[in-house]
Amino acid sequence: MNTNMKNQGSTYREVTAEDTVIVERAENSVCCCKAIDAEVTLADIQRISRHLNLSAKKFYDKFCQPIYDEKSKAVTAVTLGTTGKMGACVFCREGKCTLGDVKPTSCLLHPLVREFIPISDCAWRVVYANEKGVPANNGKPYLVGDLLEKSGALSSEIVFGHTRLAYYEAAKHYKVIYAMTHKPAQNDFLADAVRHLLTDFDDNLSLEENAEKNRNRYRQKVWRVSEPLLHKAALKHFGISGGIEVIMR
Repeated sequence: MNTNMKNQGSTYREVTAEDTVIVERAENSVCCCKAIDAEVTLADIQRISRHLNLSAKKFYDKFCQPIYDEKSKAVTAVTLGTTGKMGACVFCREGKCTLGDVKPTSCLLHPLVREFIPISDCAWRVVYANEKGVPANNGKPYLVGDLLEKSGALSSEIVFGHTRLAYYEAAKHYKVIYAMTHKPAQNDFLADAVRHLLTDFDDNLSLEENAEKNRNRYRQKVWRVSEPLLHKAALKHFGISGGIEVIMR
């Protein structure tokens, strides 16, 4: 689970709405990211599936892929799939993006990266980072605030937050379980749970309400499986049956 800001390393830095960034491509028709960078949320899947006249679940099954933590196998993100040709996005055709304006927000944000910083189990902070030292070349300068508005990132922050918080909450359990048992999570179970997290939609609720509803349901599904495993691992590792909150912290 990548819960640390990408810009905490040597190449990325947090930016504010008043900062200026250089966008190397200004047209949405241009493919700007590798498929593995094209993270999707409930908001993206609803928007793109409607554009393609597909149900959200059919779009997910055909075009999306979960990304798993290498060791614990907890889900860390869901991205658009690849064609197998050097990891090219399934919607990339000869360097052009066939989704245009409805492409995932993570693509529309390029070259910015949207990151999730957990504060507690019920709160988070969304930040934006930009790669340092990107040459201007023929790129167009943008105010970060303009790019955030243009990409729809600010209007979908809550959905992004609920999505990443769902992954984060579940991953905490599975990382602790793996650390004590060296047994990874159940991929098939998690894949199905994530599918519902990103595709279940009640038309009587707002997008944000759907995202919160799905996160709560995802948490309950995962907890029913992971809590007994966590207690069992704690009993074996520490010789205790309680104190799970201490372990988690």
